Amino acid sequence: MFKIMIASVMLTLLIGSLPVSAAGQTPVFKGLWVLDKERTKDIPATLESYSLKVDQTAEELILESAITGELRSANGSRGGQRAPAGGFPGAGGSRRGGGSMGGGMGGGGGMGGGMGSTTGMGAGMGGDGPSLAIPREILIQMALAAPIREARFPLNGKVSSVDIPGSPATDGRPATPDLNVKLSSEWRKDGRQLELTLTRVFTTERGARTMVNRDRWEIEKDGSLVVRRQIETRLGGQEVKLYFRRSAD
Repeated sequence: MFKIMIASVMLTLLIGSLPVSAAGQTPVFKGLWVLDKERTKDIPATLESYSLKVDQTAEELILESAITGELRSANGSRGGQRAPAGGFPGAGGSRRGGGSMGGGMGGGGGMGGGMGSTTGMGAGMGGDGPSLAIPREILIQMALAAPIREARFPLNGKVSSVDIPGSPATDGRPATPDLNVKLSSEWRKDGRQLELTLTRVFTTERGARTMVNRDRWEIEKDGSLVVRRQIETRLGGQEVKLYFRRSAD
């Protein structure tokens, strides 16, 4: 009987020493996360900073993304844009429904033209042949440019829908279409990993189009955050790993 009591106490202490996700509890993403430039591969040399400010409740995860610097490839090739402090290029948010969305469909290349898009996924990166490969530094650019600036993801199994009005062409910038954004989430790996899904629906000259982006968030044993970001391209889905460290600020 005494041995059973000792074993029970030791098991309780062991469970209490595990990370929150390993102990069967919901991971806490709340806080300010800063991109780890040493662990994240092939980031543009011109990128100054990229951060995620996260607020989390039982019902929702509120995300604010901020980037400064230029989204150019690591070898200095053209195609990047200068990002103003505190947000993405072209970010001029519109509030409707469940949250504030920054940037619309982005500037520069519009919907058909590669890295000019800030919230679009750069559909014109190459041909349709399976033998083509997108350079790693371009994938990183697309991953960094993918998120909308502010978003509220439900954590209760519901889907949030937000409408963003389009804008006419001005000062050499192409017009952007009306956009519907749907936000949802799903806990994976027995609650250790959170999948965030952002679906954009818009209409082009060729008809209706849907673009889906997925992030899979997981806190590692050392306390860092790894984001596995799925990038949609004409060559299929591509995954990019982004590493973040928690900021003390």
